[in-house]
Parts: sequence; C-alpha cells; structure tokens
Amino acid sequence: MNWYKQAQLYEYVNSYPDEYSDDLEAHRYFSIGQNEETIDDSFCWVWANNKLQVAKGPTTHNMSFGWKVVEGKFKGWYDPVQNLISVVFPRDREETRIGLTEEDIPGVIRRSLYRKFGDAEIIVF
Repeated sequence: MNWYKQAQLYEYVNSYPDEYSDDLEAHRYFSIGQNEETIDDSFCWVWANNKLQVAKGPTTHNMSFGWKVVEGKFKGWYDPVQNLISVVFPRDREETRIGLTEEDIPGVIRRSLYRKFGDAEIIVF
C-alpha cells in the first residue's frame, strides 16, 4: 500500500463519516470528489490570489496548495463522475452559512468554476 493510500485510509477511518453517520451534510461533502471510486479523476480547488487554483487527485487541499494558502479561502472539489462541484465558504463566514446558495458565491468565483469544469451542479457547504 502506497503512502497516499495509507494516509487516506487513516484519515477515512478516523474522521470521515459514512452513510450511517448522523452528520449527513458531512457525508454529502466527502462524497463529492473524495470517495475511493472517484478520487483519482477528481480535482480539488481553492480560490487564492484572485484566481482559481486546481490540483488533480489523488490529493488533498493541504498537500497541493499548503494550509497557509487554503485557510480562510473558498475551496472545494470537482467530481467529474457525478458532475458536481462542492463549494465551502471561508470559516470567517461560518456564522452566516445557514441557508447559503450558489447565488451567494461571488460571481468571479462562480464564473471561474464554470469555465474550468463546465456546467456541473454546484453544491454549497
């Protein structure tokens, strides 16, 4: 087993929810681009320095961009198998995250995601 698979397995066993978890939103988030069947074809992305930065899987945001780049930024995954884009709002907006929709994503980020990944459905977290 390679180091990535070991790290992924450790992370999954210790923190990833499964389909029986009480936290269905977390399960939904981890099912977009991060599950074992699609991770090799998926892309993680972050909006940093006023541009969309993308890394092809298997990877994580911190491995690809570094935690200093990722922290406090819009980020997510694109899953081409499901044709879904996840968007996580920065933590500083956490208190207002309830009820957020695609329309709440800044237009420049939304347009960049559509240009890069096509007309995939956006799921907001």
